[in-house]
Amino acid sequence: MTRAQQQADHPEHGDQAHGERALAAIESALREASPIQGGARELVALSRMGASAEDDPPWTWREHGHVRTTLRLICWDGPRGDGARSIVDIREQDAVIVLRELIATPPQRLRAYILGWADAVGVCLERMPDDCWAMPADLVFPRILQLKRPQTREHYAAALLVRSRLGRWMSGA
Repeated sequence: MTRAQQQADHPEHGDQAHGERALAAIESALREASPIQGGARELVALSRMGASAEDDPPWTWREHGHVRTTLRLICWDGPRGDGARSIVDIREQDAVIVLRELIATPPQRLRAYILGWADAVGVCLERMPDDCWAMPADLVFPRILQLKRPQTREHYAAALLVRSRLGRWMSGA
């Protein structure tokens, strides 16, 4: 196990204060961005399953050093004459949103990544074909933090919308 992995798995060996600030930035950005809506779909970040019945349970947790969250993708049918919609499908998965080796990323950059990801997912959901069966974890690309160029919300959104990432799920991409 590398030193970075040990520090990610055991905060007492690394900068615990930075890890707490990083998690707070991720948590705050997820709460601000959720739900992400686009067309007849909605992606929602959920509070931790099995969390205590606090007023404000966490939306993220660490597992093997990675930061994870539960994502629920809801697909709706089109509005009926009375404007009501029905749920066609619900898919829910736990997904890694920040890899353990990237948790040392500055909190402001983590926040820009999460908000840019939410913007890009909204565009993707809007342009996703009706017969698309993407799962929630298919819409997350935590390795994007390895890129040096994206630094802002807009840069992350643009980088995520390329065909090799979220673009593969969109019509006409």
